[in-house]
Amino acid sequence: MHSSKRGNAGDVNGDGFDDVIIGAPLYDNGQTDEGRAYVYYAGQWTVDQPAWTAESDQANAQFGYSVAGAGDVNGDGYSDVSLEPIYDNGQTDEGRPMLTMVRQATIHNSQLD
Repeated sequence: MHSSKRGNAGDVNGDGFDDVIIGAPLYDNGQTDEGRAYVYYAGQWTVDQPAWTAESDQANAQFGYSVAGAGDVNGDGYSDVSLEPIYDNGQTDEGRPMLTMVRQATIHNSQLD
């Protein structure tokens, strides 16, 4: 990971332990500085096996620049996470907050406009 950010994700999988979210905004995987976010379940911690990952697939988006737990936004009983990349969608570096629901390795993304 490059230049990581980290935060308490809350209990995203419902096992009773607060989980960890880590952002690596300078991660490269096909695009320079596209960034990547990782969620690790506290009750099943293994550094080489995150429970969930996501990346932007956009050069210089720095996905994972800002990461945080968001509480249970959608009322499903699981904590949700908030990510904010430096995202381009018509304007350079305009950013776009994203709310992500991570449950038992199921990914649900909502972009907030």
